Amino acid sequence: MLAAAVAFEQPHIVPTPAKADWQLDQCVELKPELQVAMSVVDDRQREACADWFRRHAKDAFGVDWKVTSWTHPSGLKDEKYVLHVSAGNITVGAAGLDGVRYAFQTLRQIAMPKRGTLKVEGWIAPGCKVVDEPKSKFRGIHLCWFPETKASTLERCIRLAGYYKMNAVVLETWGTFRSEKYPWWGWKDGAMTKAEIRRLKAIADDLGVTLVPQFNVFGHASMSRSQSGKHAVLDLNRAYQPLFEPHHGWNWCLSNPEAQKAVDGLVVEMHEAFGNPPYFHIGCDEAHPPSCPTCRAQDYVGLIASNITRVATLLEKRGARAMMWHDMLLKQGAWGRFYANAKNGEEKMLGVLPKSIVICDWFYNEGVSPEGYPTFAHFRKAGFDVLCSPWESVTGTAAQAKAAQAAGALGLLGTTWHHVYKRAIANQFVSTAAGAWGTEADSYGFIDHWRQMGWDMGVDDYDDCGYVTEQVPRITNIEIKPGG
Repeated sequence: MLAAAVAFEQPHIVPTPAKADWQLDQCVELKPELQVAMSVVDDRQREACADWFRRHAKDAFGVDWKVTSWTHPSGLKDEKYVLHVSAGNITVGAAGLDGVRYAFQTLRQIAMPKRGTLKVEGWIAPGCKVVDEPKSKFRGIHLCWFPETKASTLERCIRLAGYYKMNAVVLETWGTFRSEKYPWWGWKDGAMTKAEIRRLKAIADDLGVTLVPQFNVFGHASMSRSQSGKHAVLDLNRAYQPLFEPHHGWNWCLSNPEAQKAVDGLVVEMHEAFGNPPYFHIGCDEAHPPSCPTCRAQDYVGLIASNITRVATLLEKRGARAMMWHDMLLKQGAWGRFYANAKNGEEKMLGVLPKSIVICDWFYNEGVSPEGYPTFAHFRKAGFDVLCSPWESVTGTAAQAKAAQAAGALGLLGTTWHHVYKRAIANQFVSTAAGAWGTEADSYGFIDHWRQMGWDMGVDDYDDCGYVTEQVPRITNIEIKPGG
């Protein structure tokens, strides 16, 4: 019996591979007896790579493949991978586990259920040979954990980050971290518990994603949107007012040794809760001038610098690098359209802060900047590693990624803020992943990918389906008259 003819659609992979040879008229059935050969350059990782690939293939395709080894080809190093799918066999080549993960994520994105059945009875994929490697070392996405944020949404985003071959997720607490050392800090019953962090970290670790905590050690000390009028500490615990500056508690009071002690303690506690990762984000954006009379009487720029240095040094001793937003380090009015918030000489701190700090340079404009991106080179020249941090704009992210790579930046940290819904998610995740791998953004398959992450989680609630909670507003308190 002749096999049915096939004509696969051009695969839409995130990030789009740099090199791919597709045989769209060739149908490969992902059967249990399919031969899977794997080359891993690092012999020490060979068994772990085979186990990881086998386990995830069983979860995704319901097959229990035997993975055999073969002599590795030359040229495979760092995170580069090769995936070859053909009739009767799949071959994977990589330096280590990261590359094996990326090859599998590509395979999963091109696979689909066999056609012509009522339910899934197997999987098929087009023939192909894919060779790819990232352009940026650090490839991350920044997420916010508000009291309104569901843990399921964050889990889905973490899984999606791994699916899109990112290697870091910065998770910022907005008053939701449940501190055991400082129970007065944050909102009551915060969902960011240590047990929940461990659960999410286990998922991230399996996908090759490092969870990085963010705690704001200067401005944004209210852990709330400034427009909300909320303060995660003072609204419920007025006794702790001296820890924050008088003007609505936006800044930590840097001259107060008790505030310094609390900040250090929270940093250590959170770093431990996240399993002592190699990075820790300390925020430091959009800070207001001092309103505390003690702070105002001091060299405030020096006070800020000494506090940031103290926290960065504390983290260095714990084996981690501090990350911070860039805007306080650029003189206001001197950088055109680029975000610069230094009003009182704060830009001078660039010459005294520890060079271990990673500068997260955020710029949210659309399209290509006509004047280039001078801030990347500015921070690199000062001796700092830099992350490009765009937001939502597909064209802006692509342009900034290329400029950051040309400037020798460490990588990308895409930002999401409160826009983890609707198509904004696709813009943020797809463009960040594509920029980090140096290819064009292609969001055609995003809805399928978002749904697949829900399958991995076992989603069974309407509110967790799709990327909006409600399709239409829920109307309540409507008086219905008899017969109406």
